[in-house]
Amino acid sequence: MKLKEIFANTHGLFMPLNPIWNLTLNDVELSDLELTISLNMERYSKADSQEFKKISIELLKDILNAKNAVDVYGRIKLNFLQFTQSYQIARFYSTKGLFSDCHDWLIYALTDEINYGAEMDFQIGRLNDFLKSTNPYISSEAINTMLEFSSTLFYYAWHRGGLVDFATIVLEFMLKLICHLLTNGIPNFVLEDLLITAASNALAFATNFKKEGLKGLAEILANHFEKTESAEIKKQISLQLAHAGAEFTDKVSLDWCSIVLTNYSDLLVGGQLMQLLSLYYFHDIGKLDHEWKRFEEALGQYNNSIHEMDQLLLKYEKARLFGVLNGLVMKCVEKRRIDLASKIITEFYCIDIGKRISSDQLFVIATYNHGVLISSSHQTFDFGKETPEDILELFYQTNRFLSTKIAVNNYSDFVLEEPKTHGVPVKDQGKDFEKRLTGHYKFSALTEMKLDALKSIVVIPGFQHPVQPLMIKAIGNTIPLAGSFEIANKRRIVSKVLLWCFGTRTSDLELSLTKKMFENAGIVVDIINILKANKQDFIDKYKSPEYDLIWVGTHGNYDHYTPHISKIEILPEDHIELKDILGLIPNTDSQRLLFLNICDGATASTLNGVYDIGFGASLCNSNQAVLSHIWMVEIDYSFIYGVLYAHYLIAGDDFFQAYENVIKAFLSGKSFIIKLLGIYHHLDEDLMKHLNKLDDEINENIYYWGSSIYYQ
Repeated sequence: MKLKEIFANTHGLFMPLNPIWNLTLNDVELSDLELTISLNMERYSKADSQEFKKISIELLKDILNAKNAVDVYGRIKLNFLQFTQSYQIARFYSTKGLFSDCHDWLIYALTDEINYGAEMDFQIGRLNDFLKSTNPYISSEAINTMLEFSSTLFYYAWHRGGLVDFATIVLEFMLKLICHLLTNGIPNFVLEDLLITAASNALAFATNFKKEGLKGLAEILANHFEKTESAEIKKQISLQLAHAGAEFTDKVSLDWCSIVLTNYSDLLVGGQLMQLLSLYYFHDIGKLDHEWKRFEEALGQYNNSIHEMDQLLLKYEKARLFGVLNGLVMKCVEKRRIDLASKIITEFYCIDIGKRISSDQLFVIATYNHGVLISSSHQTFDFGKETPEDILELFYQTNRFLSTKIAVNNYSDFVLEEPKTHGVPVKDQGKDFEKRLTGHYKFSALTEMKLDALKSIVVIPGFQHPVQPLMIKAIGNTIPLAGSFEIANKRRIVSKVLLWCFGTRTSDLELSLTKKMFENAGIVVDIINILKANKQDFIDKYKSPEYDLIWVGTHGNYDHYTPHISKIEILPEDHIELKDILGLIPNTDSQRLLFLNICDGATASTLNGVYDIGFGASLCNSNQAVLSHIWMVEIDYSFIYGVLYAHYLIAGDDFFQAYENVIKAFLSGKSFIIKLLGIYHHLDEDLMKHLNKLDDEINENIYYWGSSIYYQ
């Protein structure tokens, strides 16, 4: 078969006039074919991301289809080509923090299943085949390629908590190879930096998940530190042993930190100095007070290294690297140094100095010593009394209720369960979900905490948990959730509203009824003719400072795998993504509200960090708060939610007070809501129909009363 027949779907995209496509698989030099494909894939990776994703899959399909039509020798070539291309694509996504895509391509490297299920057939034996191959190109490239692949896999597994079983199988194979190379000498064709990177990530993964072989690997790395003449390699090894594995050497973690800072600090790049100092000051945050300028410069060095990155990709990068600050921030919170914790976060996220949150925050560390740590500058509550099994059950129950695949990276026994319908909450799991959350967060103990003196809640890590509704049920009130880490400007009084409602069974009623309610209260309402409007009309309205409240009632489609391309349907044949309106909040001296009465408008990916990648968390700042739902909601419920919110606003509540009162109304039950909103029956007869359709137990299931989140 000629290559243009093998690569039927993709060769036309890869410089089709190149004579290489007229060669057969047996005749072509694999190195030439690899180079041709890699150069073209690199070209596409720098262009449109969706086009790159599409071409990547087509390339994989071509390779898999061709395996059935070639001989054994040709199949080995294709296996290696599949392996190299898949790991390169996985590495591309990993470096950008797009871990859902990285996950898939790590799998594709060693399986012939594109539409894989819970059980996957990994072809681990191919690694041995590559090492023993008689093909000159494969035999010369196998070790370096395997080191790069395994390094990416180990990093993904310990950082995201996914593919742990797969990584464990690969670890068993690669440990033998890595230890052999480090003990018996590194051949000239093996790149030492790739070997040490793979060994370091293997050690990090093995330490995090308590895998066999980590002691021996740490000892071998420490020995290689003494043997190598490369300062860069010495830096890399000591960096790793400072973070994991030091207990198996003759030095403690702080010693390895000091070695890097004393001897190799000039070699630290990107976020490495920030990472190292985070660990260094973790051991003594008192030093951080006196040496803040040093740490500030390290944060600046990291931020300067990524300042040209695309806004959305920057969010993934920051979410990925926030993990290196987690321990230090947690230590500050533990010591009730809320000012210092806030200072670290706001410097990391480059918040303008005059807008930064400070000591008047409530920190909730959601996975602290198998429990929760809740702290302000004045009070600390340590609820770290749960067992690892309790914490695992919390994650399991979260995924069962939300129908999600949220992974955790520091519990070796955690196993992901496959949801029936991804992203659709299971109403019947609501009571168990609430019980588990209530037992975990224990907000009822905060009755004596002075929330009025606090500006916002910082939750780390930001799980998809309704912390504000839980607090309201437990103690009667709550505070805004920190999404921007900026001090909120004074909330606007509602005098002008934009209503943009479209596409749901109740959107026309939501628009007409709330319009009448607002206008009867003397509030100016602007509505849009959906049939004549376009996407730019929405963007222009969004950018305008004239509206105190922008109310969007339509469909929200949250992408749990690539949240930055989640969509809000604003027109019959058009939608907006985060990129369309990110950074367009008008600069004023007061704070308006964006009310997204849509599914998942408050849902945010956190990557085990803070709330960040999602509409609600990304679209708030000192000038705009965002209210929305943290999971998919039923149409009738969201309609009544909106009517309740309008009611409390026209009754005189500010944006946040109205939010609190809506939750209290749902907790008061169906009869209370019917009585409260019955006064608007004369505005539209259909209102009572939807009120009567509410679940009789609406106040007893978190599925209903717990969906909304208020960011600022």
